[in-house]
Amino acid sequence: MITARRPLILTVVAAAIIGAAAANAAWASDRLPWKEPKAEAVIPLYQSPRRVLVMMRIGDQPPAPAVFDTGTNDNILDTTYAARFGLPRLGPSTSTDTSGTPVPGYRTDLVGVRLGGAAIADGPANVVDYRVTDEVAIFGANSFPEKLVLLDLRKAELRILPNSAIKDMDGPGAPYLGGAATGLPALPVSFPGLTVDALLDSGSDSVLLMPLDMAGKLPLVGRLKKKGRVVALGSSQPIYESQIAGDVQIGPITLHNPLVRFMPKGHPNIGLPVLRRMTLAFDPTNGRTWVIDDAGR
Repeated sequence: MITARRPLILTVVAAAIIGAAAANAAWASDRLPWKEPKAEAVIPLYQSPRRVLVMMRIGDQPPAPAVFDTGTNDNILDTTYAARFGLPRLGPSTSTDTSGTPVPGYRTDLVGVRLGGAAIADGPANVVDYRVTDEVAIFGANSFPEKLVLLDLRKAELRILPNSAIKDMDGPGAPYLGGAATGLPALPVSFPGLTVDALLDSGSDSVLLMPLDMAGKLPLVGRLKKKGRVVALGSSQPIYESQIAGDVQIGPITLHNPLVRFMPKGHPNIGLPVLRRMTLAFDPTNGRTWVIDDAGR
């Protein structure tokens, strides 16, 4: 049985940082004392237990379903879907999957793309054999440079705020792993006796997904159990799971004795079940993330 099927694309290999005390303070308070400005665009999101989808339109073509994935800094189109547009082939694909395996395909440029009716920045994309029949593309927050991008899964919407909203954010924000321009959003995860920076990945249906070599450093309840394979675009690998003995803190969220999955290759990862419990603000240009816990508003 496949317990997690992940089309996550990583074009930058971002190493986890052990002992991330500075980043732990970067997300600042558990509630931001600012009034949210009027959004320039509100993009509807469509959710299943394992996916967050958005409707994408290229030019005047009919809309098609795409994954909105916070764990990618790359835009991806499926090979079969892309063939109808006659896109330029600008060289080999630059994408790698979760394990770091290169994904075959080609680079192209996208012009005139809209997500949920909102125009995204024209720019590069990779075209690969996506192999997920119900989705034809992957897009992330990097599609909106010079904007503040709010992901609110509790309201099932993506709100695009003006660049001026960034200066009013509380604190410097948690830095992207891998740098501002090419990195990925992350937050510290505090396990009992250990803190790591983990990628925020709405493309993962795991609560927490960690490298296998971390298992020996964490207080686990019982032995690891093999639970199938994790499938990415370029590879697959076995997946294991166990329960943490104790609380795990992620921003304002406390997980009590959570079930954690482990894979041989990859990066610490915070998945969709956790992201649904908070609102996140992304500054993709400067590579910063803020947590908004608006339960009290």
